[in-house]
Amino acid sequence: MAARLQGYYERAGKTGEARRLWQEIMATWPEAKVPQLYLGISLENMGLTEEAAAAYATLLRLDPAYGEALYRLGAIRILQGAWEPGAAMMREAAT
Repeated sequence: MAARLQGYYERAGKTGEARRLWQEIMATWPEAKVPQLYLGISLENMGLTEEAAAAYATLLRLDPAYGEALYRLGAIRILQGAWEPGAAMMREAAT
């Protein structure tokens, strides 16, 4: 359901609204993992990679084995030039 909602906002060009939605949900349920992931995705889609990385890192503190967050954080690290740490994160996410 969250993926559909995110997709709707993206297709409608309302990524900022998606970001606000996920932030509101996180304010109510700070331990919720899925909204934290989609907050990161929204931020990433807005070009706010540092903020997206922080969202993924928060999710990984909640659940260190959350593969998609680890993969996305690794990809951001690679784009930032931290090839080895990023690739290690992506490899770990794939296992």
